[in-house]
Amino acid sequence: MKIKDILIKDIKKIIYDKKVLTIIILMPIVLMTILGFSLRSMFDSEDSGISDFKVAVVKTYDSDQETHRFIQFLKNNSQGNEEIETLIQDIKAYHPEKIFFDQFLDDDAIQEFMTYDIMAMDNAKQSLNNKEISAVIVLPKDYVYSTFVNTMTPIRNKVTLEVIKHPDKNFTGTIVEEIIEGYNMRLNALVIGKYLFTKETKDYVGIENALKDSALVMEQISEDLRRDIISIKDKSIYGNKNISSFQYYAAAMMAMFLFYAASNGGTLLLQETEDKTMQRLLISGVTISKMIKSNFLMIVCIALLQSIAMILYSSIVLKVTWGNPLLIVLTISLMSFAIGGLGLLISTITLATNNYRFANIFQLFIIHFMSLIGGSFLPVTMLPNFIQKINLLSINGVGIKMYMNIMAGHGLGTIVNYCLILLAMGLVFIITAFYIMKSKRRVKP
Repeated sequence: MKIKDILIKDIKKIIYDKKVLTIIILMPIVLMTILGFSLRSMFDSEDSGISDFKVAVVKTYDSDQETHRFIQFLKNNSQGNEEIETLIQDIKAYHPEKIFFDQFLDDDAIQEFMTYDIMAMDNAKQSLNNKEISAVIVLPKDYVYSTFVNTMTPIRNKVTLEVIKHPDKNFTGTIVEEIIEGYNMRLNALVIGKYLFTKETKDYVGIENALKDSALVMEQISEDLRRDIISIKDKSIYGNKNISSFQYYAAAMMAMFLFYAASNGGTLLLQETEDKTMQRLLISGVTISKMIKSNFLMIVCIALLQSIAMILYSSIVLKVTWGNPLLIVLTISLMSFAIGGLGLLISTITLATNNYRFANIFQLFIIHFMSLIGGSFLPVTMLPNFIQKINLLSINGVGIKMYMNIMAGHGLGTIVNYCLILLAMGLVFIITAFYIMKSKRRVKP
């Protein structure tokens, strides 16, 4: 009997098993549909981009008092009254509140997806608890005064803007954090440049002229913040195209349920030992080596059929756009190869130990752990940092990254490393499986 005949026999055995077919085909279809609909709010749709959300801004400072305080500071530390008055008129045009609210938060690019209300702290916290807003931005005491000092004098005061977010609105809350962090980083860079400018200038032209020229620096800060910080583009973390919930969970569920192909295929050899099929094959001249090779190819074929079925369903019913067909075929092939290697390893362990203990542990625990760290339940970016660091240890984690990059419109260059990881995983599993069989050569079926 040829390997082809054994392979056809093994594939038929899996396909005719309604329980297995339900697990590897029907369940991922149901789950990708349910999760795609129920978790749409966590993702950016391709048409609408980032969903609109609102934040609260809490001002814990007295703007008028702090502005007056800074003006007094200028008067007390200079002798040119006429120049200081001119400087005071100049800096009022570049008030920190004007920059932060009018030129930053009120910019059209941000208003497209994030609006804000100015609230008292208690009201803001209540709105956050009621999930009416995604985050609270807290402008600290002395914000106006310290920002004036930082931008108009050689002195530097620490200014920390705080972002409080709701745990159930982690996605939009993180967007707010990134926006404010970007604002702070750009402002700090400009302040450092101003500091060096003022420090060097005052030694040659005096502090009054240096401060006068600082107004020009303040104007430049205003222009740079508008140009650099407000230029926010709606992009997916994977590229230029946003990934919808249906796209993500079509790939995530497909990658996760390939493990069940490995698990069910991995018990087939021991099942054939128990029902005496293996003994009959051995008598007919079929070697163990042929059976193992056929088992590997069977799992690869089942994984390929699974993937094709998932892609056809998601494309036709859920309208999922998968991207470059050639890259998708490459990803499916490498995923199936790695899964085939994993299934072969399960087969050799169950056959060598003559029990289903490892296969059961794999199906009940290891699959769920791999699904978690790989991002099949939730996108990895929403998981703790230590899980993100071990994401690529799972086949599904590598596969999801490949699918997301392809869906986002990237080319082969962005997935080459992932291809090598899957290839290496498959080879390691296969080599380990043959090593186990070699070391257990005396174990008879």
